[in-house]
Amino acid sequence: MRGSGVARGGGILGSLLIGLPIVAAMVAVSIPVVASQRRADEAEACQLNLVRIQNAKVRYAVDHDLAAGSTVTLEELIKACPKQLPTMPECPGGGKYAINTIGTTATCSLEGQGHRIIKRLPVAGLASDNE
Repeated sequence: MRGSGVARGGGILGSLLIGLPIVAAMVAVSIPVVASQRRADEAEACQLNLVRIQNAKVRYAVDHDLAAGSTVTLEELIKACPKQLPTMPECPGGGKYAINTIGTTATCSLEGQGHRIIKRLPVAGLASDNE
């Protein structure tokens, strides 16, 4: 047995000519998938921030006996509700949060890209507002 198992006549070059386009095609296919997943992850992290803001708003409204329509700032929420909002939340997609008034939902400027609180469907067997 002579040789190292590589075919004669430029086997390495031939392997590269076949292998590189395959790798390039795999990379080209995976880039949009990775970018799409990143946007989805950013939207999910933003949703979690919005829920934290909303929970702090409810806690603040109850603690300070505020009626619907009352205003509150993000700084007030962070100071008064450190368990719900330990730090200033930032949208990972670069959006800006609007706290809005008590009784309304906090929003993100990237709402059209999925950066919003998703309303959950009622669980069967639990009382809902409609009953």
